[in-house]
Amino acid sequence: MGENKIYIINLAFGLIPVYAILNFLLKEKKKREEAILQAYIHVNSNIIFGIMWFVFFFIWIWLFIDSFRDVSFLLKEKYTNNVFQLFDFQYLRKMNSYFQNKDLFMESIEISFYRSSLAKHITWINISVGNGVINILRGIQKNTIWENGLFIDNKFLKWKEIDGYEWGEHKEKKWLNRTINYDELYIRIKNGKLDAKILNEDAKQVTLHIKHRDKDLADGILKNENILNE
Repeated sequence: MGENKIYIINLAFGLIPVYAILNFLLKEKKKREEAILQAYIHVNSNIIFGIMWFVFFFIWIWLFIDSFRDVSFLLKEKYTNNVFQLFDFQYLRKMNSYFQNKDLFMESIEISFYRSSLAKHITWINISVGNGVINILRGIQKNTIWENGLFIDNKFLKWKEIDGYEWGEHKEKKWLNRTINYDELYIRIKNGKLDAKILNEDAKQVTLHIKHRDKDLADGILKNENILNE
């Protein structure tokens, strides 16, 4: 059972992206029901990192399939009863010893290489999927304006935590056959005492992209909450 524990560990970690997806869907449902205004999603670092992790995922999948195909062809039906035996470390160890005893060293080396890399392939496939899903979900979460605060970068902020705001440039972006008009909204968020002391700054700035048609609505909400327009 020893080496096969890697599957239990990977199964446990595999539940993390499942939880992330369910949590994302629940939050998005709540946003749709309660949010007054949602910001425009733009390509950000989380989306880019998510795509990179999925590239790694396909690389590890390709490496695994290449190794799995060679061992599967080697053992075929003569040595295996089902495909699941190719994931059993104890079985693979027995086959490695069998080929060594038969002086079939090339076959023994191939089995040994596959067995030693199997856990690594499965683990990195799992890690790549998990990080890819989590980063993509973070990247596509919409920053929203609620009646009692802002939801920014997966964190809810009450109005008292907002130090001020300022409108930036008006921009246009082509997406497929559409033109998206939006305005940059700079939000200053008060730092906590520890962050303010470490960073030597009372507030940090984040940028929201508000669709142009929603600019007056967003501005009215902020003014109504007495947020300072800088």
